[in-house]
Amino acid sequence: MKNKRLKPTLLIDLDGVLNTYNGNYIENYIPPIKDGAFDFINKIHKKYKLILFTTRNRNLTMHWLQNNKIDKYFDQITNTKSRHF
Repeated sequence: MKNKRLKPTLLIDLDGVLNTYNGNYIENYIPPIKDGAFDFINKIHKKYKLILFTTRNRNLTMHWLQNNKIDKYFDQITNTKSRHF
């Protein structure tokens, strides 16, 4: 039996990292995806287990990920930064 090498975990922030958030918070709106963010996520998911970090509403966040076709790359959404994923 071959040993599967576990991928290291990468915690990625939503606002200002994946989207065009500029500090103008609107509760029920997540800004558009940044240019290049889709390609970035598509590339790094091959080497890392991806966890999305955000304090935004979970359902709103899932909808945003689905609309931007990157939901399949994330293993989890969390609002807690931890070293134990």
